[in-house]
Amino acid sequence: MSATSESTSQTGQQPIMIRTYRTAVIGCGDIAQTGHVPAVVEHDRFELVAACDVKPQRARLLAKQGGAEACEDYRLLLDRDDIDAVIVALHPQDSVDIAIEFLQHGKPVLDEKPMAVEMEQGRRLVDAVDQDQGVYQVGFVFRYCDMVRYIARVAKLIGTPALYQVDIFDEKINRADVTHFQRMQQILSHSSAVNHEGSHVFDYARLWNHSPFIQAMATAVRTEGDLAGPNIWSALITMQDGSALQLNIGWLIPHVPASTVSITGPYGSLCVDLFAGTGQSEYAGNRENLSVAPLEQAWQRQLDVFAEAIDRGKAVEATVHDGWTAMAAARACERAQAEASVVNLATMGLI
Repeated sequence: MSATSESTSQTGQQPIMIRTYRTAVIGCGDIAQTGHVPAVVEHDRFELVAACDVKPQRARLLAKQGGAEACEDYRLLLDRDDIDAVIVALHPQDSVDIAIEFLQHGKPVLDEKPMAVEMEQGRRLVDAVDQDQGVYQVGFVFRYCDMVRYIARVAKLIGTPALYQVDIFDEKINRADVTHFQRMQQILSHSSAVNHEGSHVFDYARLWNHSPFIQAMATAVRTEGDLAGPNIWSALITMQDGSALQLNIGWLIPHVPASTVSITGPYGSLCVDLFAGTGQSEYAGNRENLSVAPLEQAWQRQLDVFAEAIDRGKAVEATVHDGWTAMAAARACERAQAEASVVNLATMGLI
């Protein structure tokens, strides 16, 4: 069982039992090093007990941060009674079967996005979660940040149908940083920028407008011949309520434009620089300059939600179905680009 402690409620009448969940991290690459493990070590609801990676030096490095055990084989952790939860921080082509195994062994899973690269993989994961009724949460870490939640509040005032445009330009090219360049090349060789980066946008844009995605169109550009795949994408998703989401993504380019969100609807508009936190909005006859916390990866809030999901015995945010929706939208864009066609998402089982 996980460790517990007592906390007195504000009325002083009812002690509240607070569980601390002993956690293993599977995959000790960049996202675990910079995000998951520091967050677990700092969070009062989680304790790092194991770090696992096929490269033992990486596992030892992260295990040391939390005074945890290092191992090379995740299968040694499946039946351990002293592990209450698992964070799977692997590339999506490698993560599906591992996440399913931990779920089948009764371990709650926080699984880094995107949850898969192929629809068949994603469907197996959805079925496993639905059948086992396990706790499974997708690592959509941006959905919890102040910027995304602020835009959601303003989007309701702007109304629908609306045009949402999201421009994300990051992962600046620097060939001298061999580790970063190789990591990005690996992503492009197995998946795409619209899946890895776009899955975040497809997820948090649904907090702004819940209307189902209907159709996808997309084009993509490879700016340098040795890149493993297209590094600039432009995609258009139409929605059931008549709204449209225009997404532009740029990776591995030398000069990085501003990353912005703009919304235009029947009752107003908004334009904000995601990483500067500045912009303008106009609705209900009021025009104002904005100053909002920049877009950031809300690691601690993500763990707050994961702890609540384990307490509850079910995820209600960033669920497997949210992951499926984002992945299906990305795959529809990839197919639309490959076939130079309009792809109906209903044919992919999304709606």
